[in-house]
Amino acid sequence: MSSQLAPAAKKAKIKHALFKTKRGVVVTTAKRKRKKKRKWKKVKPTRKRRRGSNNASASESSESGSESDANEETSTEEIPKANNLVISPAHSSEIYFNADITPVTALRFVLLLNRKARKHMIQSMCLGLNDSPPIKVIITSDGGCLDSTFVMVDAISKCPVTVNTHVPSSASSGATIMSTSATGRATMAPRAVMLLHQLRGGSMGTFSEMSDEQHNSEVAMHTIREHYLSMCHGLGKKQLAKILQNERVLTSKECLRLGVVDEVM
Repeated sequence: MSSQLAPAAKKAKIKHALFKTKRGVVVTTAKRKRKKKRKWKKVKPTRKRRRGSNNASASESSESGSESDANEETSTEEIPKANNLVISPAHSSEIYFNADITPVTALRFVLLLNRKARKHMIQSMCLGLNDSPPIKVIITSDGGCLDSTFVMVDAISKCPVTVNTHVPSSASSGATIMSTSATGRATMAPRAVMLLHQLRGGSMGTFSEMSDEQHNSEVAMHTIREHYLSMCHGLGKKQLAKILQNERVLTSKECLRLGVVDEVM
């Protein structure tokens, strides 16, 4: 019985096991599963390799980028970034200040100025020159923090190399104070304008705190007046008081007449 039923059982298994493909080839389910498994095994590692290669390339690029950033930071002596608005070309004696005056931009300017001055002094010593070439600061700014402004003014006045300033378009508030602090020549473009005005701010708190803030504001205004009177020889006290009370810009001709700049170019 077992010998007779064996072929029938085999046929039944074959009927259930047969699978017809679209091309008309008869394949058993076992073979089909093997093919699926083989295909999956072949495809899966290729996907992993591609993802891995992309990740590897991304990691390599990020590492290279981080290394380049690190090199740039070391080359610039860890100068803080200021949205690329305070820059100094490598082979130039110019510093471009195109930003609002904040503690970060002031710090970046001071570090750039010191590095540029040190470079000029080394070059003049190597060439046997008596005087170092001057540094030119090109200013386009609406001003900002008064304390940071005087940090840059003090850095310019203490710089061992002569510092010239130039205003190509406009300078307001603290930027005007910065431009008038040149140890060399202060210049501006013919169509450029400058704004000299009084201190602006606000205070909240108790009466004693507001009175203290009033005292601090008067000290700051006294510092501003003394700076303009010492640097702008064409300005008198009464004339300066009238200019500071208004919010009117001064043209290049007016700035030249009042001694705010030395030359219009």
